[in-house]
Amino acid sequence: MLFYYVVSVVAFVGIIWLLVVLPQRRINRRHAEIEADLEPGDRVMTVGGFYGVVRELVEDTVRLEIAPETVVTLARGAVAAVLAPSQEPGSGDGPGADVDSDRDSSS
Repeated sequence: MLFYYVVSVVAFVGIIWLLVVLPQRRINRRHAEIEADLEPGDRVMTVGGFYGVVRELVEDTVRLEIAPETVVTLARGAVAAVLAPSQEPGSGDGPGADVDSDRDSSS
């Protein structure tokens, strides 16, 4: 009876490991790669939803231009994604891409 209990606990821990821990490790590794590969000139999106261009990298911070002559300093961890040219705001792809076109067509 004790054997079945031990096997059940080990199986449960193994399932939790596969479903929770391993995917989270992959996500953390991918985010660390994004942080390490940042370069000045990259278009990025922050975790807060701001889009901008990396102007300077200093240790653990990023100087990000979010508007002309508006530069903010963020932690590197605040960068959620480096954008490909087709993913830039206003390119017509992604959530909310058709919001402006709906607004224009109703006028």
